Amino acid sequence: MNTTFQFERFKKVVVRDARHLWPQFGLTMLIVVLLPMALWLFGLAIGHDVFGNTSPVLRWVEIYIICCLVAILAPSRMYRTCNVRGEGIHFAMLPASHLEKFLSMVLYSFIICPLLALVASIVVDTLLWILPVGSYSTSLFGVPDWYGLSETWKTLREEGVDVDSLTIHSLLLFVLSTLASVSTFFFTNTIFTKHKVLKTFLWGWLIGFVLNLFLMPFMLHHGASLGDWILHLSERMDEDRVVRLLMWATELGYLVWTVAWLVWSYVRLKRMPY
Repeated sequence: MNTTFQFERFKKVVVRDARHLWPQFGLTMLIVVLLPMALWLFGLAIGHDVFGNTSPVLRWVEIYIICCLVAILAPSRMYRTCNVRGEGIHFAMLPASHLEKFLSMVLYSFIICPLLALVASIVVDTLLWILPVGSYSTSLFGVPDWYGLSETWKTLREEGVDVDSLTIHSLLLFVLSTLASVSTFFFTNTIFTKHKVLKTFLWGWLIGFVLNLFLMPFMLHHGASLGDWILHLSERMDEDRVVRLLMWATELGYLVWTVAWLVWSYVRLKRMPY
């Protein structure tokens, strides 16, 4: 018998998590998804002209934030007891391997819950747009050119910039940075036992503050040298190539960050004492 991964067992774990989705996380997800409606009602209550016509671009940004919030909250809501001594025995005793349970956690945290939030948010936005009142006077999909983006891309093409490559790298950076953020909260779900999301934010702020204290003198002392090095690199290499190298380095950093947190999360769950 394969004790590492078996699709039938994995499928049962996924179905089991689906049954627990609403009882454990459904209400929280619903509240998060309905936040734009609360803003819409607030604008309606104080006067339609206060917000004017809410741009579809702004509404897409709101939807993205909602999906990120859902992905961040999913591990601490659906798998709150995975690292809690005593309570976590139910998670530990599931008839599945550590890898199968871990992959189901990844599936719901990174894919299923954010997708559900995306679909629900689009439905809510469409309902608000259909209503004859409020600031949603334009369809979410009704803007063919967001703030002259096509003209900007046309100008860049005329200047010889590889727009297709730039677009791919930008999208990749966007996706990888999001995955890196979600993976951080996924990992801290195996560290903290209570108030997991709040503690992650607080510890993140504290670590960032301490790092800034140590890095600020270094940047003040070596900032000019670093700027000169980048300028020297730009003079010796094509500027577009320098930009691509910086993007590749950033993408690699986000990828390593995400994989490292996920691997560490798996190791912690595998060795978790209950």
